[in-house]
Amino acid sequence: MVLEFLKELFSQLPTIAVIISGVSSQFVKFLIKIFKERRVKFEWLYRGYGGMPSSHTAFMTSMATSVYLIEGMSILFLFSIGMMFIVIQYVLDIKFFFDLSGRYVDDMVGIFTDFGQSTQKKFDNIAGHTVNQVIAGFLIGLFVTLKVFGQI
Repeated sequence: MVLEFLKELFSQLPTIAVIISGVSSQFVKFLIKIFKERRVKFEWLYRGYGGMPSSHTAFMTSMATSVYLIEGMSILFLFSIGMMFIVIQYVLDIKFFFDLSGRYVDDMVGIFTDFGQSTQKKFDNIAGHTVNQVIAGFLIGLFVTLKVFGQI
């Protein structure tokens, strides 16, 4: 029974599109990180919240696009668009608040360790996303879903 459910689930175009969108955006993010850092750490595939592109946005865009391609303009589509915008707003907001709190922590460290030279590396906040990262995630989710559904 469980095996049949999984077989049915993974044979559906929306499931395939959402998984490919999420995995491909994470892989692009991994490649960009390798290029920037000039080294490889496989934990980059699953750790950290942020970076180019936004996998959360790609995932949710794929879901909303899949619903539209199957249902058309419906209440389910409107609900999925609402959920997509909630997730996008969240990943944008978390970037703002983590950056703000990181600046406060950096200032506090500076107050206690200011001996004329830097004794503490500034915190590298890799949480949340910029608008460009969200747009890139949106485009990946849209393109992959349209491709999976044979629309392009």
